[in-house]
Amino acid sequence: MAFDGIAARCAAWEIAGIAVGGKVTRIFQPERDEIDLIMRKNADNFRIKISAGSQNSRIGISGVSKENPMNAPVFCMILRKHLTGALLKTVTQVECDRILRLGFETYTEMGDLTEKTLVCEIMGRYSNIVLLNQSGVIIDAIRHVDSRTSSYREVLPARIYAPPPPQNRLLPQDGGALEKFVELMKAPENADLAAGKLLLNGFSGFSKPLSEGILRRAGVESDIKVAHLLENGPLFEAFINSLAEVLECVSENRYSPVIAADEDGTFTDFYALEVEAKPGCRVIPFGTVSACMDRFFAGRDEAQHRKNVTAELSKAVAAAVERTEKKLKIYREDIESAADSEEYRIKGEILAANLYRLKGGEKFLDAENYFEEDCPEIRIDLDSHLSPAKNLQNYFRTYRRKKSKTENASVNAAAAEADLEYLASVGYAIENCPDAMAAAEIREELENGGFLKKRSASFKKRPPSVKKDGWLALSTRSGMTVLVGRNNTQNDILTHKIAAPDDIWFHVKNSPGSHVILRASENAGKVTAADVEEAAKTAAKFSSLKDAGFAEVDYTRVKHVKKPHGSKPGKAVYVNYKTVAVRNYAGSDE
Repeated sequence: MAFDGIAARCAAWEIAGIAVGGKVTRIFQPERDEIDLIMRKNADNFRIKISAGSQNSRIGISGVSKENPMNAPVFCMILRKHLTGALLKTVTQVECDRILRLGFETYTEMGDLTEKTLVCEIMGRYSNIVLLNQSGVIIDAIRHVDSRTSSYREVLPARIYAPPPPQNRLLPQDGGALEKFVELMKAPENADLAAGKLLLNGFSGFSKPLSEGILRRAGVESDIKVAHLLENGPLFEAFINSLAEVLECVSENRYSPVIAADEDGTFTDFYALEVEAKPGCRVIPFGTVSACMDRFFAGRDEAQHRKNVTAELSKAVAAAVERTEKKLKIYREDIESAADSEEYRIKGEILAANLYRLKGGEKFLDAENYFEEDCPEIRIDLDSHLSPAKNLQNYFRTYRRKKSKTENASVNAAAAEADLEYLASVGYAIENCPDAMAAAEIREELENGGFLKKRSASFKKRPPSVKKDGWLALSTRSGMTVLVGRNNTQNDILTHKIAAPDDIWFHVKNSPGSHVILRASENAGKVTAADVEEAAKTAAKFSSLKDAGFAEVDYTRVKHVKKPHGSKPGKAVYVNYKTVAVRNYAGSDE
């Protein structure tokens, strides 16, 4: 569910109760569209998190801290300049919309008391965070909006701030809102509207999940026509009672934050008010909407961050593949165009043997081809303007040029083919990237390989501590450990640093996949056929053939696996191996 106006009202109420009177001590910008205000009040520290992301936009008191860039972005530096040491005086919501204004009191560089306002527009992909001076002039915004983006307003430094267009809807906290909505229902132009749509469009701050929850609690279908609802007395009364209870909770700031989870435990929605969840869903109550949002968005933030990172990596890999394929095509064309180099050598040798017959000015020479059986006659074209010796030199010069072209193109083509094989393995690793740490390892790998431009320092994270257990650890039914690399960096570490010589190494045959290590050294190098089969299924499962249903997997002792000198990460050559065919491994879980 999107962060709606009721959740915004609840968040504003919570922030006002906790943070008003507190001082801003530190400001961070862990993501391009996210700000953390660290505040202190009565010896307590707390964090106000403001996210303007398109998927996870929100504002609230948060206990979640993230890794920050090595160098603060420009907007973060501006906020630090204007708000560090400022006192939070007010937290107000614009009507019941998803716009909160945080009013601060601070001092200028000359020591004069002044006011600054941080406007938090939490509106999905249109979200923004805007800093204003006391005259309402924009100092800066986390997302600049010019006339090419919006014809209604510009959000740029030195412009007068203009709020988003008003909604002109009923305010749930106002007295008489219920009676006004009943009048809307009775209006002839609304008779054929769905009750859920009228509820959504009638009240400011109502979202579709909240509107549907109000109707479900009354036992009303969201698509029922307003006219039919008015005609059904008991159903209409149940709906009005359900709506009245929600409006009363909003006006009295009585919130009951909950998360709705489906049968698998996946979070589907969150509500600032306890309403009827979708069929098949259960609700998880929370004491505050801030704690509710922290829990709801925790996995989504990680998933969104991973999605953003892997999308960038996938784009870089796709571009690298396209470039490499174009190069490979050129190299192969060069090899094909120089395929007749041997013909020039033969003609040069025959011409040298018959040079005494030429007087100069001939256009061709017919001679015996003693490089073939029966010595058939061969015609050698000549340039009549050149001497016989010069013609001879031209043939051998052309031969050497074509031979050199073939040799260089063959070397480059082999390198390009190796790059494509490597990029295929990186593409598999990106597709199956488990977390942001693994994505960072893949990015570093691509940067070191020259396939991706290194990021500027402003958004480069501090180097994380080395993650020793980034790979996946499983076990066979007999209890033997199976280790699975999740990217090429982890594959190299597992195979060449972690695994013992007597451990068994697995890899799917002729396809990208993870290096899988069966820790045979735990059992003095001894394994059973069942252990080998389970490890082979794991190697097939963590490969590009995971959905194929059938795969051939090579396996050998780790001591027979080597990494070629100067090769790309994840590259390995192996000998003394065996191959096992496995089936029905996609759903296996060792």
